Amino acid sequence: MRKFLKNRKNLLILIVILNLILFVINISAVFISIYNFKENKDINSMSLYFDKTEYYQNIKNDMSKYETNISIPYLIYNCKNYNNKNIIINGVFGIIGNKGYIYATYEDYKNKFINMAVEIDLIYNNININDAEFYDGHYLNLIGTFSVLKDSERGHIEKIECFSECRKIYRNEKSTSVYIGEHMENALEITMTELFEKPEEYNNKLIKISGIVDMEFEGTKLYISKESYDYMINQNAVYIDVDNGICITSDLYDDIYNFLQQANGKEAIIEGVFLYESNSMYAGVIDKISYFEYKNEG
Repeated sequence: MRKFLKNRKNLLILIVILNLILFVINISAVFISIYNFKENKDINSMSLYFDKTEYYQNIKNDMSKYETNISIPYLIYNCKNYNNKNIIINGVFGIIGNKGYIYATYEDYKNKFINMAVEIDLIYNNININDAEFYDGHYLNLIGTFSVLKDSERGHIEKIECFSECRKIYRNEKSTSVYIGEHMENALEITMTELFEKPEEYNNKLIKISGIVDMEFEGTKLYISKESYDYMINQNAVYIDVDNGICITSDLYDDIYNFLQQANGKEAIIEGVFLYESNSMYAGVIDKISYFEYKNEG
C-alpha cells in the first residue's frame, strides 16, 4: 500500500475515485430530497393534525393532562391562569391574512371579531396557509398548549396536538334514525340508572347512555324516562353540553338546532364524557359529545 501511495500517479487516481464517490453520494441525496418533496407535496399540512383516535383516547385515558371545560371568552379574560397549559377548546376556525383563529361563535367568525377568538400559531406548527383555508369556517375541537404572548394581555395556541374532525348530520331512512358523529368503541355502555346510582365512578369517562331528549331554551337535557320528561324531574336527568363536542361545518351550523328540536321528546342515544357535579340540579353533564342519535318514528 505504501509503495502504491508513493507513486504520484496512483495517488491521483485514488483522489479522483474518492471525489467521484463523494459526488455520487451528493447527487443521490439531491434526488432523494426531490423525490420526498414530490411524495409529500400533496399532503395537506393541516390535515396531519386530524386524528380522532388520538383525540378521544387522550380524553378517556388522561383527562388530568388537559384543562377542558373552558369557553373561549373565559380563556381570553383569564389567559394568565392557563399559561403553558394543555387545553381543549372548540369553536369556529378562521383565517385572516397569515394567521389562524378559533372563534367563540359562528357570528364572531362571520364578523371577524378577533377579540372573541384565540390565535393559533400556524407557522410554529408548520401549517401552510393554503391548506388551512380548506377548514375556514369549520367548527372544530382543538387540543394544544396555550401560552401568553410577551408584553400582551392575550395568548395563543402555540403547539397543536391535534384537531378533531368535523361532524355532519346523517339520516338513515331505513332505521328511522338521525345521528351526528361516529361511535367510539371505547365508550362504556351503561344505563341511566347505573349512572345515577354511582355518578362519581363515571366522572371524566367516555360513556354511552340512552334517554328522552328535552330541548329547551335554557339548554338540552336527557331524562331517564318519559314520565320524568313530562314532569321535568331534573334529578332524573343529565345536562347535555351540545356546543362542546359535536363539530359541524359552518353550512350546517344552524342545522344543529333543528336537529335538537326534532329530537325533542324522543328516545336518543348519546356518547360523550360524563362530568359529575355534586352541587348541580342535574345528575351531571355530558360533555365532549362524539355521537348523538335519535329515533325518528314520526
